[in-house]
Amino acid sequence: MVEVNVDWALESSDRLVDARQVEILLGNALERERMTGSWLFAIRFVDDREMAQLHETWLGDPSPTDIMTFAYEPDDDAHGGDIVISVETAGRNAVYAGWRLPDELDFLMLHGLLHVLGWDDRSVTGRSAMLERQYELLASSDVRDGNE
Repeated sequence: MVEVNVDWALESSDRLVDARQVEILLGNALERERMTGSWLFAIRFVDDREMAQLHETWLGDPSPTDIMTFAYEPDDDAHGGDIVISVETAGRNAVYAGWRLPDELDFLMLHGLLHVLGWDDRSVTGRSAMLERQYELLASSDVRDGNE
């Protein structure tokens, strides 16, 4: 079971993903990662200013980044975490990657999920493996089916 709270902390009224889509995306990924049990996620979409503040507070770097993940301490009832994504940085990433912003947001949410599951991208090898898995999980998801 996956429960998701989506928070758009932006002035824009555009909502590029909704909680149900995120539940499907993350639920599929958890199934493919052979994870069971209850999972809770809070996804917060922010601007670069808020992300830069969080990045400085938690990692001592005042620049914005695309995503930050805060895994919950596992307990007997549920696992999960908070995932914060800068929509502005994600937009730049999407242009660079040559795909739509909603696809980049999905890609980043999968990145956050993998961090919650213990994946580590601090080494070149770890980052390469993690990105490869993100692409595989995104390709296996039918949340959008290219229809938007």
